[in-house]
Amino acid sequence: MKSGTSRGDRIIFRHLIFWAISTCVLLASAQDTTSSAVQAPIALPSIEDLIADSDIGGMDLSPSGRHLAGIRRMEDRSIVFVIDLQNRQDAPTYIPITDAWVDWIEWANDDRVLFALSTWITPRNNSIVPLEEVEDTPSFRFRRMFAMNRDGSNMLQFFADDRKFKRNFNLSRITDFLPQDPDHILVPAYIRGDMDLFKVDVNSGDYQLVASGGEGTFAWYTDSTGVPAFRLDLNRFGSAVVIRARIDKDNGKYRWRPVKKIKLRGEQDKSAPDFYPLASGPTPNSYYVTARPNDEDKAGIYLYDFIEDKYIETLKIHPKVDVENVLVDAETREFLGTYYYEDRLVIDFVDEELAAHIKALDAYFGEECDVVPIDQDDSGTVWLLYASGANDAGSYHVYDTKIYHAEAMGNRLTGLDRNTLAATQAVRYAARDGVEIMGYLTRPPTAKAGDKPPLIMMPHGGPEVRDTNDFDPLVQLLATRGYQVFQPNFRGSSGFGKAFAEAGYGKWGTAMQHDLTDGHAYLVAEGLADPSNACIIGGSYGGYAALAAATMSPEEYRCVVSIAGISDLLEQLKHDQRTWGEDVWDYLVKQIGHPRKDKDSLAARSPANLAENVTSPILLIHGKNDNVVPFEQSELMVEALQNAGKSYEFLELEEAGHSYRADGERQKELETILAFVQKYLPVSQMQDP
Repeated sequence: MKSGTSRGDRIIFRHLIFWAISTCVLLASAQDTTSSAVQAPIALPSIEDLIADSDIGGMDLSPSGRHLAGIRRMEDRSIVFVIDLQNRQDAPTYIPITDAWVDWIEWANDDRVLFALSTWITPRNNSIVPLEEVEDTPSFRFRRMFAMNRDGSNMLQFFADDRKFKRNFNLSRITDFLPQDPDHILVPAYIRGDMDLFKVDVNSGDYQLVASGGEGTFAWYTDSTGVPAFRLDLNRFGSAVVIRARIDKDNGKYRWRPVKKIKLRGEQDKSAPDFYPLASGPTPNSYYVTARPNDEDKAGIYLYDFIEDKYIETLKIHPKVDVENVLVDAETREFLGTYYYEDRLVIDFVDEELAAHIKALDAYFGEECDVVPIDQDDSGTVWLLYASGANDAGSYHVYDTKIYHAEAMGNRLTGLDRNTLAATQAVRYAARDGVEIMGYLTRPPTAKAGDKPPLIMMPHGGPEVRDTNDFDPLVQLLATRGYQVFQPNFRGSSGFGKAFAEAGYGKWGTAMQHDLTDGHAYLVAEGLADPSNACIIGGSYGGYAALAAATMSPEEYRCVVSIAGISDLLEQLKHDQRTWGEDVWDYLVKQIGHPRKDKDSLAARSPANLAENVTSPILLIHGKNDNVVPFEQSELMVEALQNAGKSYEFLELEEAGHSYRADGERQKELETILAFVQKYLPVSQMQDP
């Protein structure tokens, strides 16, 4: 059986790279284990190296498996390269790109390469801003898609000469690579405000309309024959997605029927949805979806008939975690397996031969890592792997399934030495009411058994998201400076089923907060941490949790860092009611509380009302352009701390949004956090970078 035999695999496996650019210890590059009487001190990774843009990225394998394309970035320029894997003695082909940033690169067929470029345009006269001047020049990002031969010749830009596409700021997405038609792709594009779908010739750039979208259409999904199967429409508030399925008409045309509605939960919604299309199925009417039919607790993988609006077959439900994606044979559309997160990423092939390859790769790269097959050739013999992890920022490898051999092809961040980074381990503990909580503990690379390094509690944002053992620059910055970092997936986190997520509803500052305290107590009881030697750092909801700790358990932490944290729940709900539509508002009322019915409780759980309790110094960080948690939330906390005569610092980020940071702001943010923590939670005998 072939595990994937066409460029459709790029679509299927690409879900893995976006959903789980996750965890790996790179054993492919052998470490020097030679000991010596005197070892030179290991240089600590700099902040610049930890947060750098990718040096090498976007690698993609040609359909035959002979050529490998990728992106090399050097300062303010990008270079596309093509390697002939069968003639390694030949120098790679290099195609420099000037005044633009290469976002991604893909093979359309063995001769043609597709890639997307970003440029920055001035709003006044639409002139291109040189990359080195973007930070200091008012501009907006403009994305376009190109095609060229693998030697760089016959380059063309899609939709370049048609003015009706001019208002597309992002014209660089692909809906379907049409594996049975390698000379064409399906591309979504906006015309008159509607996102339509076009069939584009990759050789000439000629195009034709395939399907018309409606108001709010923002994505298309096609069936196994390349015909549109689903259209996704965003409502006018941006608070819900309506999934519309194709209904065939007698005249050969089709209409769109709403079949599902997904309520969004704000900018950071990454929770497992109750229904979402993933990949086309073995018949034209079938689709693989992740869903919770009949109000199932765990999201699972199902085969769904979108014409009849019914589930055909249950393919995978996990007893403990949500299963959110699928592996499918690109030629037959046969179900191959699933992938999901337990403590680490699990790739679960049903075919024994494919499962054996994953088992061998896990053994080769190490249990701390995730190694992901992101692409393969038409024969299924050559795989392109992406490996990354808590102490590895990512690397690419070409794997030959015939001889079980992986060859390293490049690291995402060449300036980082994984030997200087810290490993992460999964931890499980029981909260005070018996609920099992899991999280990730990252200890300093130099920590030995019995050591109790200063602890940083780091609750995630959301709160309905989850932490995984991914590479995290802030975690690594702190761990390599001598701190241990704990990231608990407290109740209210996603990924562990609906009941676990909903167990956090209305529990801000109470049960959710207790889960953090109980995690701290567990680490102390296990002899890993000192109860009086800890700080707490969090962003968004995690920022609220940090402020809640400062005001509700003030003796627990020696310092507190809140990044875009909520300080007044009632004021935040007023902002949310003005900002979001009814669907998001209904969710937020369940998540946080009702501003009228729960007014007293919300006030009692708002850190800005409890500033008198603060005993530890607080660092507040907030972007002035934050439209999720408004800047005023930190201003309210500042006012409350001033009135109470409490110690605080406030870093205002002029250009930042909720998660967006302009050039230089992320650097400044991490420098400020590190200096603050080192001041109030010093580490003895710490090596300076």
